[in-house]
Amino acid sequence: MPECCNCGKMFFIGGQSIDGYRYCGARCSQRHSVIVAAERLPAAAVHQFVERWRHGPCPICKRQDGPIDVHAAHRVVSLLIVTQWATQRHVSCRRCGRNKQLLAILQSAVWGWWGIPWGLVITPIQIVRNVVGVARRETATATMHFEQVVRRELAAQQLQSARRDVQA
Repeated sequence: MPECCNCGKMFFIGGQSIDGYRYCGARCSQRHSVIVAAERLPAAAVHQFVERWRHGPCPICKRQDGPIDVHAAHRVVSLLIVTQWATQRHVSCRRCGRNKQLLAILQSAVWGWWGIPWGLVITPIQIVRNVVGVARRETATATMHFEQVVRRELAAQQLQSARRDVQA
């Protein structure tokens, strides 16, 4: 089952392939140049920005009381024969990440069970994934997901700067 190189979403059918990269749709495939440029950035430069951004203010609450990282909140919503589940990743401090995960637990517990058969199957899985996320300890170093976010942001800034230079 292919996974989107931009958003990480798994998809069964459709999607687009560019130079061996798989994307779930047109919106994600538009980020292809950023993803390719991000992979070409030197590790030392990226590590410097990762550490700077990791110890900066939280993008959600603006507090500066803990390291910033990527936190995943897993949700499921069901209605009779339709069940939809997703994982949303948030760049935030641990407190904001936990709040998003606790909210996802509550939403999944209330709205996840109402689909047959997938609601009954996926709801406990998503709730457990959130409980594990809430209980997880803060890591001493940045996660791979956070480094990926920083890489892509740096690549997007470089590409935008290069476009401005060409237009000028």
